[in-house]
Amino acid sequence: MRTVWAWSVFIRLLARYLCSRVGWMRRVDFRDRLEGMTVVASQLLGWRKMRVLDPEHCPKEPPAVFVSNHIWLSDPMLAWPAIYYSSGERIATHFMMRDDFFRGGLWRWLPFNVDDIAEMCGAIRISRGNVQWSQMKPFLKVLEAPGAFLMYPGGTRSRSGLVFEYRESAEEIGGASFFVSHVQRRLGKPVPAVPMARTCHPVSGQSVLAFGAPLYVAAGADRAALRAFDAELAVRVAGLIEINVPHIMSGLLYLRCLHGGAPHLGVEELAQMVRDVVSRIRGRHVDPAALMDVKDEVEAMLGYFARYAMLTVEEGVVALNPDRILSCPPLDTQYYRNNPVKFQINQILHFSEVIDLIEDAALR
Repeated sequence: MRTVWAWSVFIRLLARYLCSRVGWMRRVDFRDRLEGMTVVASQLLGWRKMRVLDPEHCPKEPPAVFVSNHIWLSDPMLAWPAIYYSSGERIATHFMMRDDFFRGGLWRWLPFNVDDIAEMCGAIRISRGNVQWSQMKPFLKVLEAPGAFLMYPGGTRSRSGLVFEYRESAEEIGGASFFVSHVQRRLGKPVPAVPMARTCHPVSGQSVLAFGAPLYVAAGADRAALRAFDAELAVRVAGLIEINVPHIMSGLLYLRCLHGGAPHLGVEELAQMVRDVVSRIRGRHVDPAALMDVKDEVEAMLGYFARYAMLTVEEGVVALNPDRILSCPPLDTQYYRNNPVKFQINQILHFSEVIDLIEDAALR
């Protein structure tokens, strides 16, 4: 009955929104009916396939600024429930979104405005590369309410899989410190900046949302200190990626090809290499499946890579395709399809000690 009630709430809100499009009603906010909307969103967005790590680091009361990596369009849709439930249902976060994403293309043929829907879910829009002061004020007002918002300091989604990927005119990480320092002065109390990271398994589709310990800007911090604060936040976000079998396998296959190793190896041999690497990782989040179901994980990933012509598997023997694995495709939204091996290994490239373990196993 709860599901039926929740969907009836959603349908009524959607009907009111459509009426607002023709001026018959005021536009509604989905966040006004959180009890029903969380049920609907959970079913539509697959929240049941999500795990949360270290939820105790999530503040239990606003204000707060959450800072995360950004690799898929669905990132805000999963970060929202991670924050909401980890805070004991006390923080229904807003999120920062660029204002031109849904312009043109197929979006204009939809019977509703996707920007409207995003705003009804908590989005606050800004102009990427040309942010105006008027666009910054809503975020400050949210924090002062008090409330919270989520931002992606990389400025855009990573195409290559790297935690942060700078393109166009971007030269440094986005400034969470700006919002935190301003609001701290106005409220007279510290405001936490909370690092988060999402890791997504390419075969199972399971996502992991990890929280890091909150950081605080020191009172009276100068510009150099604020820049250092933002850089440290980025390092903390990067350190929250959960290492899984797809990451390790990709590193093994890539380095084997890069160093001219034999293009054939047994499935069991590959699985044992993965086990050896996993057993030596210390101080990092590691996917539980990498500790228990390595053979199944390896076989699933071999099937995944085979679909993209990275390799073939026949009678327990893996034949690598070095030309595909070592290729350098354009840095666009199809990168993860054109070279899924690089896309996976790029996600943990900053873990130098783990890369050393993978290289040792690949060249042994």
